[in-house]
Amino acid sequence: AQIESFLKRMADGPGAIVISGESGSGKTALLATVADLASASGVAVLSARPAASERDHAYAALADLFRSVFPGLAAELPQPLADALGTALLLRPAGTEIEPRKTGMATTALLEALVSQRPLLLAIDDAGWLDADSERALAFAVRRLPAAVTIAAGLRDAEGSNAPLGLARAVRPDRLLRIAASPLSSADTHHLVRRAAPEVAASRAAALR
Repeated sequence: AQIESFLKRMADGPGAIVISGESGSGKTALLATVADLASASGVAVLSARPAASERDHAYAALADLFRSVFPGLAAELPQPLADALGTALLLRPAGTEIEPRKTGMATTALLEALVSQRPLLLAIDDAGWLDADSERALAFAVRRLPAAVTIAAGLRDAEGSNAPLGLARAVRPDRLLRIAASPLSSADTHHLVRRAAPEVAASRAAALR
């Protein structure tokens, strides 16, 4: 309910949803729910799921987010920015120097082009594992987020309580939703199994017939 209410207010300005929790707490499932609810309401959704093994791969997460949409929007970016971002995403031949400032400006320009079509959600799970180059470019863009852009980030408890990418400073307090995911208790799990048992039994009986 909190997530649905928050997403309905995307027009109020840039926003952020930060879901924290340990492995197995349901953090990733909640983030997927955010993406599904946003998509069902007509919001464009781009996602990335960084991994610890890819933290040394330059712009890996940025490529996950934007590689599919960049070719169709490259012409709307100033040529130096399109060249820089295209090179970073490995969509253009190497040769253009990838300057962090240019890549950050290009990321901002691409978000502006995307949100001019419809509201946009960026879903980033395990944001603490972002590679340094992607994190730098996204943090640059976060400080300049256009309206109707929401960033939903999953964060492991061990990574601290601060919102990633400087989101806590970049959006208004009322546009930052924090959710602490936690595993089901033993009592909740027992209740869930008891509720599901009759349905499972009925399904097996029908199959036997």
